[in-house]
Amino acid sequence: MRFMAVNRPVKADIFGAHFDLRAIHAPDSDARDILVSDDGTACELLRKHSPVLVEASFNPSALPRFPKRPASVEYIPSSSKVIVLRAGGVGDHVMFLPALILFREALPKGASLSLATQKEKHPIFRHEKAVDSLLPLPLRLAELVDADYVVEFSDSIHSPDFNSMNLTDYYLKFFGLDYGRCTNKAPRISSNGSNGCSNLRNAIGRLRNRVRSGRIVLLQSRSSNPLRDLPESLLTRLAESFPDIGFISPDAISAASARANRNLEDMGPLISSLEEYMNLVASCDGVVSTDTAAYHLAEAFGIPSIALFGPISSDLRIRYYRKASAIDASYRGKTCTSPCGLHKSFSGCPEAAALGSPHSPCLLSIEPEQIRKAFSQMCDRFWI
Repeated sequence: MRFMAVNRPVKADIFGAHFDLRAIHAPDSDARDILVSDDGTACELLRKHSPVLVEASFNPSALPRFPKRPASVEYIPSSSKVIVLRAGGVGDHVMFLPALILFREALPKGASLSLATQKEKHPIFRHEKAVDSLLPLPLRLAELVDADYVVEFSDSIHSPDFNSMNLTDYYLKFFGLDYGRCTNKAPRISSNGSNGCSNLRNAIGRLRNRVRSGRIVLLQSRSSNPLRDLPESLLTRLAESFPDIGFISPDAISAASARANRNLEDMGPLISSLEEYMNLVASCDGVVSTDTAAYHLAEAFGIPSIALFGPISSDLRIRYYRKASAIDASYRGKTCTSPCGLHKSFSGCPEAAALGSPHSPCLLSIEPEQIRKAFSQMCDRFWI
């Protein structure tokens, strides 16, 4: 956990939340002007916004009130206010959701649970009854000190368990719960039923009416992490093989692919927020994706999916998913063997660099026929 402040008055939007901050040395500044976040998020913000944003150093124990870190959920008294700090990507949060719900169930009656995460990610948790209140991350120190207990995951990325355990199991273990005895570890998100803006609904409806099956499948070849990006053609070949099914993509589709496949449409221009992206996924009958947010959300909405894995083993992500099928790359190269475990690299994939490839070679080793066969099996299993 780290603390930050500004050295001049600032109005800023951070991860979708608005902050009006006074300078740390201003006579009227107080705990509302100090921001609190996990180590990773704070490091990112300090790097991007230096020298205006600075680290605030002080001893929290010197404050009249500061939340404790619970030694165990069993020792949290009734009527306590518990706050959890967790930043991450969409997929991280979807895998976190079952653990958060089970943590809430383990809390004593009368305790309240707040979650602080990036405000732009709030739609994932907005309808979750286990969470009493959602707060932005970073959050103000004044909001943090209102809690009795705090759980935060700053050390998670440095833990061997983080890279070797199924992520939901890791979160459960971090909460102090016996992950081996926990059940209901598949995520669930309640759809708001709106299916997004009228333009999105109309575009999907037109395509659904145009294809003979009336089915719509989302294709996603790009990830938030370039290590997991796929060439467009690896997935768009499905549109060629299954002309009676409609395919949509949140990624920009090349003009050549759009001309060649009347059953393939680019929905990217209609997606400008996470909520709209979630509505897009919830509107589909299936998902085929590289290792990214799409298949996590599909599982949470009860939609079948196929996910392609290269650097990361599928077992670390979808072990408890009921409607997700994995295609794991089987690759042995000059510098690595899949899965290599690389999940974040600013320098990219070493094997790709060695071969001069724009994509991770392990993912490129997955044959189009493997994808076509897995997709056909998904259709037979869930649609017939």
